[in-house]
Amino acid sequence: MKNFLLLLILTTLIISCDSTSDSNNNDSQFGRINGKVITKNLYPIQGAEIYTIPPTEVLVSKSNGEFIFVQVPIGLYRVYAKKEGYSPKYVNISILGNKTSEATIVLDNFDIDNDPPNKPILISPTDDITLNTQPTLEWRCTDPENDILLYDVYFGLSANSLQIIESGIDITEYQLSGLSANTKYFWKIGAFDDFGGYSESDLWSFNYKEIEPTNALILNLSFDNNVNDMSNYAHFCQQTNLTYTKNRFGNDNSAAYLNGSAYVEVIKSTFMDFTQPFTIALWIKPDPGYGNTFEGEVDLVSRYGTTTSNMSSFAFLLKNGYLSSEVFKSQSGRSYCPSDVLIQTNIWTHVTLVYNGTSLILFANGVEVAQSIVPKPDSSNLNLYIGKRSLNNRIFKGAIDDVKVYNKALTKAEISQLAK
Repeated sequence: MKNFLLLLILTTLIISCDSTSDSNNNDSQFGRINGKVITKNLYPIQGAEIYTIPPTEVLVSKSNGEFIFVQVPIGLYRVYAKKEGYSPKYVNISILGNKTSEATIVLDNFDIDNDPPNKPILISPTDDITLNTQPTLEWRCTDPENDILLYDVYFGLSANSLQIIESGIDITEYQLSGLSANTKYFWKIGAFDDFGGYSESDLWSFNYKEIEPTNALILNLSFDNNVNDMSNYAHFCQQTNLTYTKNRFGNDNSAAYLNGSAYVEVIKSTFMDFTQPFTIALWIKPDPGYGNTFEGEVDLVSRYGTTTSNMSSFAFLLKNGYLSSEVFKSQSGRSYCPSDVLIQTNIWTHVTLVYNGTSLILFANGVEVAQSIVPKPDSSNLNLYIGKRSLNNRIFKGAIDDVKVYNKALTKAEISQLAK
């Protein structure tokens, strides 16, 4: 049993430093953590054991309380610190490619006799079952001291590549979406309390056979001398400073030209829910320089504003000319899916962004070029923008054609057809 009620709750500081790169790590699939363990009076704590969930390595804090994790795979993590005589604590942190995230862990100078949660018991879907509907993961878990428990959902394509897709939830179920057809998935659950206790379930798997949804095309802009949505939803679209040019087949007035101040705004609709699986596909022909960049970025299609509630969801963009994308989640900030594909100027290229419920996937000319597991995006009350971000920056310059948005994750075969 615990010796007393813990009155002082975890104090944490987590900063994702977009402007700080790890000069020793050029791999966009890894980042690093700079951290420090201190007392509530800001004195450094030496000799604290530091480890992460999911596991990376185990460190010991230095005399100044500092620790460094280098080359940490991108994703969501919980960083723990514990030392005899102190109550163990953790912070949640998001690792971005080629970025340094900073974490300060404040330990209280008293110890707690804490028992970890009991092992979570997986319930559904049963191990190694084959499904034709997208399942809800279900489990149960108890704590020997009746502590309040939170859960991490681990998910992936193999037993050795699981990542946290939802962190710190207080319910014992999680609805999956955007699964790929004829694919085997693996999952497990981590349970933790506020006193450093942690336990994991067994590892289970299931096979998914997809049933194709209908009426998936929810926006279809062909830019044939207008901005009319040719999908069944007929969204109202507004253009600013837009002109028309030749398309990739040489037909006049059959593609949109954005001059560096032009854009299209799709009036928001309940049919456009970018927290669920979606696909965005379009043809682009950038001018040299790509447009009026901000942080090297120009947006192709985005619903992205500030970091306040219901403002940012996703952005499909070019960064320094390279195909890229990101989603925003308030608990973890920006999560990126970069690629090493430099989009050529003055040439038509077909580009596609897929969010399948767990990952962002990028395609260039029908070929997959990047994939990153990301958290579920936040919802946004903003309109959908083509050619710029809602904050009047990241303005694309060049030609755009055949913008299509689907409320499902298209298959590779379907994307290949669009790129022809």
